[in-house]
Parts: sequence; C-alpha cells; structure tokens
Amino acid sequence: MKWNFTLPYVREADSLHHYPEISRVTGKPIDLYHGEPDDGYEGLRMFGENTLELQGMPMGRTPEYMQERLRRFFSKFGPVKNCRAEEHSHDPYQCAGRAWVTFRDRAAANRALRSPLKFPASLHDKVISMRHLDTDKRNDPDYFEKAKFWNAQLLSVARQLHV
Repeated sequence: MKWNFTLPYVREADSLHHYPEISRVTGKPIDLYHGEPDDGYEGLRMFGENTLELQGMPMGRTPEYMQERLRRFFSKFGPVKNCRAEEHSHDPYQCAGRAWVTFRDRAAANRALRSPLKFPASLHDKVISMRHLDTDKRNDPDYFEKAKFWNAQLLSVARQLHV
C-alpha cells in the first residue's frame, strides 16, 4: 500500500467553538492540548480577560464531555467565548480536575462566579470552586453545606416558636 502525502489541516472559519491559535500576549502559537498553564495566571494569558478558573472537576469523563457540560451551564450567564477542561497527564480521556471558562464581558463572568456550581450524582456530586483570574475573586465552595446548616437552624427556630 502506498502512502500519499496530505497537507495538514488548516482551519478556514473562525468559530466560537474553536480555540485561539496565537496568544494575544506573546504572539506565539498556543499548544492547548499538551501545554499546561505554569502559574495561577497562565490561564489568563492563554484565554484572555474575563476568565474563570474551575478547580475540583470530576474525573471519569472525557475533557470534551466536560467542556460541553460547562459551556451549556455557563451560557445562561452570558456568551461563552472559550471553554477548556484540562486532560490528565497520564490518560488523555480523563479530566485532570481543572477547567477554564472565558466570557465575552465582565458582568457575565461575575454573575457566573456568584452562582454555585454543583454537579449531579452522575458526576460524583462534586462542588466546584471558581476563581476569577482578573480580580482574584472566589466563590464559596461550601455554600451548599452552609445552606443546609442554616436551613436546619431556621426550621429549629420555627419549631420552637410554633410550640
């Protein structure tokens, strides 16, 4: 069998569902599949402003699946420009536990940061901690536990007052 040379694929249309090819900061090509952010703000340099960093993502699903789930969840806060879940270094079909979501405007990113993100039981009931890379604001990952506690306290006071 003879091998025929083919030219490498070149993207013709720029779409919201594709990643940027060249960094806006350095002007060098970005290796999104094999390159990893070095420090806490490398995600900001790779994806631009209005980026949220998500920690504690569930393992056991492919990065593509998690990216689609994150894009669907965060699109209710505003237009999502970019979404990437980091793959595990030993298994590219597993999530490594980190993801980045970039919005078009700051207001959408702040709305998303204020909302608690808890995955369903099919994704191990994970509560995700988020950090806004521009302002270093963080969400409260213990929101659900605190809400359960204060709801129980409220019911206890209501029962005591009702008797």
